Amino acid sequence: MNLTVGIREDHSEGIMATAEIAIGQSAIRMMTVTVGIVSQYAELTGDKNPLHFDEVFASKTRFKRLISQGGIAVGLLHALVVMELPSNIGIFLRPCISATR
Repeated sequence: MNLTVGIREDHSEGIMATAEIAIGQSAIRMMTVTVGIVSQYAELTGDKNPLHFDEVFASKTRFKRLISQGGIAVGLLHALVVMELPSNIGIFLRPCISATR
């Protein structure tokens, strides 16, 4: 399984001052989601939905294959905001995330 969450920013120092934030700026954070990560997340959160572990079950769904827990992507989003954007933002208070069918 691969999950790429990416927004790109080309800044050499890695940190921008608040005054430098502008529409269109971006940052990037990527990771490969492995079966091990999915299993660790399930142990941590209790999310052991068969969509994440049972290939036969998952093949009969609209996804047609195993998928990772959505919380992993949300965690990457949090890390992107806190670690890749200016250090004085540093906290993600009100994410607005919706899942569509």
